[in-house]
Amino acid sequence: MNGVAFYMEGGGRASGGNAALRRGMDCFLQPFKQGARRRSLSWKLVLCGSRQETYRRFGNACADTDPNERQILLVDSEARVTRSPREHLQDQDGDRWDLGFARDDMTHLMVQFMETWIVADPQALAEYYGQGFHAMRLPGRRDLEKEPKTSVERALREATRSTGKGVYHKIWHAGELLKRLDRTRVVDRCRHCKRLFEVLDGIIEAA
Repeated sequence: MNGVAFYMEGGGRASGGNAALRRGMDCFLQPFKQGARRRSLSWKLVLCGSRQETYRRFGNACADTDPNERQILLVDSEARVTRSPREHLQDQDGDRWDLGFARDDMTHLMVQFMETWIVADPQALAEYYGQGFHAMRLPGRRDLEKEPKTSVERALREATRSTGKGVYHKIWHAGELLKRLDRTRVVDRCRHCKRLFEVLDGIIEAA
């Protein structure tokens, strides 16, 4: 194997927001990127926009690129996950998502969506938003993957509405927040993030 390529949902159509989110996720994954480089592995992170476009580009990469490159799909689950990520996506998206070509360790989820990872670290949010931020509005449960997406969205709005930066905005705030997240806090509350990190560790160690 000579490289790792991520195909991640998100970024939208605005080039500035896409670049900011890519930089943020690249920073969040920095220890693994550095580990890959130490093993002379290439590293690529592609923000694909919609989940369907992400699936399309991931599938094309698996079919067309060097077989020695490991492709990783990273998308929102949009709901609680009770099966393997690949089974979850095929159940949820039906015939549009045939993932029979992908191994389980190539398919990864942000459960229930990227903002769940963000609210897993209230301290990072507090440092970013500053005065007027209300941490008590955030979900307190240990297993955040059980927290409904609508609940996380509402909590972020209520926690940030009185801050100088204003209500949480995915395009303009998420990238900066990803840079500040404590990975230990995130994996402690989001087991599918832990799964992703374990797979990346395994890829790097095996190189």
